[in-house]
Amino acid sequence: MASQNAFATAADQRASALLSGSVALTAASAALAGLSFVNALPWIGLFAVMGCIGFILAARNALQSAECVEFHPLGYFPSNFLEDVKSAKSIKDMKAEMAEDLEERLIFNSNVLVARGQRANEAIQKLTVTPIVAAGLTGFIYIVVHT
Repeated sequence: MASQNAFATAADQRASALLSGSVALTAASAALAGLSFVNALPWIGLFAVMGCIGFILAARNALQSAECVEFHPLGYFPSNFLEDVKSAKSIKDMKAEMAEDLEERLIFNSNVLVARGQRANEAIQKLTVTPIVAAGLTGFIYIVVHT
């Protein structure tokens, strides 16, 4: 479980970095769009608006990757064993229950890490594809309008 906690911490840091980058790119795209339309450069403005939309979608995925979720921590509370001690349960039975519980917690944590990783990957894909798609659509619209 120690390694899962380290992975979870790294995943949180990655998600925070992705969110910060996505928001910064969204703000830059919005500023570029505003400046482009004010200076009568509609094609650059259109490109920037499309970029802004893509970066907002990436930020949404990054935010979903960063949101707080249930995650099982390391160890047990001593109070968890009071009933076992009172009922004079054997150490062997207690260890068997702990092993079963630990297995469930590890599987649960792994599923959480995979789901958060998928959201982060979706954000990365959107950040990567957005400028390409925005340029392609802007070029296509320009050609359609001017032919």
